[in-house]
This record gives sequence, structure tokens and C-alpha cells, in this order.
Amino acid sequence: MRYDIIIVGAGPAGLFAAISAPKNRRILLLEKQEKPARKLLISGNGQANLTHSGSVSDFLSRYGKAGKKYIKYSLFNFSNQNLLNFFGERGVKFICTEKGKHFPASLKANDLLSTLLDEVRLKNIDLQLDSAVISVTKKENVFEIQTEQKRYKAEKVLITTGGKSYPTTGSSGDGQNFAKELGHSIVPMTPALTAVSIRNHQLTTLSGISFPTLSLTIRRENKKIATFHGEMLITHKGLSGPLILDNSRMMQQGDTLSLNFCGINKERFITSLLNDASHAPKMTLKHHLKQYNILRRLEETIVSLTGIELQQNIAELGKKRAQRLAELFTEFPCIVNNLAGFDSAMVTAGGVTTSEINPKTMESKIVENLFFAGEVIDIDGDSGGFNLQWAFSSGFVAGKNL
Repeated sequence: MRYDIIIVGAGPAGLFAAISAPKNRRILLLEKQEKPARKLLISGNGQANLTHSGSVSDFLSRYGKAGKKYIKYSLFNFSNQNLLNFFGERGVKFICTEKGKHFPASLKANDLLSTLLDEVRLKNIDLQLDSAVISVTKKENVFEIQTEQKRYKAEKVLITTGGKSYPTTGSSGDGQNFAKELGHSIVPMTPALTAVSIRNHQLTTLSGISFPTLSLTIRRENKKIATFHGEMLITHKGLSGPLILDNSRMMQQGDTLSLNFCGINKERFITSLLNDASHAPKMTLKHHLKQYNILRRLEETIVSLTGIELQQNIAELGKKRAQRLAELFTEFPCIVNNLAGFDSAMVTAGGVTTSEINPKTMESKIVENLFFAGEVIDIDGDSGGFNLQWAFSSGFVAGKNL
């Protein structure tokens, strides 16, 4: 069978590209799963954190250094407000949390999917489910798409198959394989927006405790890679929360994550401790630490690692133990054992390299009339709705240019 446009992958990017495509085109959407957009349905624990508040300019820094320039055109052409308006005009109401996350008022991701599928039906787009694509080839300016059941032909093809995260939803790297066979370069894919397990985890007794704001420094082979600030959660295996998830793309096994629980550097901590020891020798360590507003359980855990008593007078500590306390409170070392795998990673880092895709059209620079959108491309954003926004924005641009 022959179509004007075939879209491989019926996730948010593929569905929205089909909806945004020019009228009077014969369009086929191919989806390998029995239901479309399964990853959308589980996003935000089934509540679908669709997008985030703020200006488009605020968004640009949320996709890593490599993605900042590349996403600009898509997001300015279809912004977070455009996305909210699209669903709002079709009856979907939203709530916005204090942190700027937008969810359907019903807290049901299915409301978004139902709206998208209604538009697909209204535009008479052919949606074929349970149709896994085996190959995508091009001969004499015509694409041939082979599924397990049929062979299709089309003038234009858009690949929106996602990455490799949550493989049970159908994301298994198929699109990157198709792109590679067609001549594209693939940036190695790794889990992103993922928690980390810690080697010899010394904070297990604090599992479940969240820190609203914390400083984290990534060190590799004794070299500082980067420092970040944000909300962090201690788990029974390691660390999670936005601070870890958003920056996991930069972490590797063996890295040291230095946690600062005080908000001052090691030198200032030591100076403050020694000054108090000099001017108030009978002050206890517990009293001295009050100035940092440290959670009591954390305070007890860290001090216990030094063999010092909280009720001990700070004048009795000496420089070596003061140094040790300063290191644990301002540079607590957590060595990355491993990052959680694709089964639990929210998104995929890596994919079809951006240098081979025109950001203003989403068309391949290598193969004419071949397009890409969404997570299949080497773009991954922070948690909080940024990845769904990219899927819809890039899908919109690709759709308009098909």
C-alpha cells in the first residue's frame, strides 16, 4: 500500500506530527504495540507531567549544553503555552504545582491520549497498531517500510520511535537502527534521568529523607566535573530526586559525588569550628552544629562515622578531627556503583546525532524526505515536563514540514 507520509512510532511526537501535518495528505501511523503512546500513559506516575512553567528562554538550559541551541527553533515555534492551549481548546484543564509542573486536572494521562486520538480520527489518519516495523529502506526516491505483516511505500517518512528507556512500552532502539541503516550516525545510548546506587552506602539509615536544596559536586579521577544544586532524595540503594536525575547524564560508574549538607565550603567550616573552640571551649559539638540547621538524624549519622560524641566539647576535638568533620559535612563522598538501567530510566541519552538533522525542519541532512522527532534524537531534558515538551515541539515542526 502507498501513502504520502508514513510515521513510524505512535508516541507523543508521532501522534502530534500526524496531527500537525498538511491537510489532504494520506498519512499512516505505524505502532508496534497494541496501544499507542504507552510511555505517555505512565509518565508522571500515570498523571502526565506535560510541561513546565516559564518562558521558552528558561527551557533552553534544561537540555544539557549540547541540546541548548538545537531545541531553540522547535520550542519557539511551539512553546509550552502553545501546548497547553492545544489541549485547553479541546477541553482539557490543567493544574500547576508550586514547582511549575503542569498536570491534567484529572491527574489522568489518558485524558491527553484520548484528545490526541480524537484529532487523529478527525483528520482521517490511518493508525495501525500491533504493526512492528522490521526495516526502512529507500529506492528511487520512494521509501519502503516492511512490517511483520505488510509492505508499505511512501514519499516521506518520519521516525519517532523513542529511545531505549522503559522497553516494556516499546522503546527498544529500533528507530536508531533504521537511521543507521540509512546512513546516519548514532550517539551511544545510555540511561538518563535515573537514580544511582552508591558503593558501600553509608546513609542507608536515612532512606526516604529528602533535602529541598543541596549542593552536589561530581568528581572523576580527582578532577571536578561540575557542581549542581537542587532537591535530593536518599534511597536504600543510593541517591535520587531531581538533583540526581537531572544530572545523571553526566555521571559514570566510579565517579565520586560530594554532598554539601551545610552550604559552606570545608575551609569555612573548619575556621568556624576552631574559632568557637577558641572563644567558647565548653561549647558542645551539638550546639555548634545548630547554625547549619542540619537534620538531626543526618547529624547523628555523620558524627557517628567519626567516632566523636555530639556532647563532646569542641575544644577537645583538635585539628585532625575538625578536618574529618568538615569533610563529611561539606564534601560527603558517595562513589557511584552504577546508574539504574533502561528499565527504570525515564529517558535515553544519545540517539541520532543532531548534526545530521536540520533543527528548523527536523529533516535529515543525509536522506531527503526522511524526518526525525522526539527521543529518537540525541536530546534529553531535565525532569519536570521538559522531555514531553520536546516530543510535542519537535513533532510539531516535523509535521509542518512533512
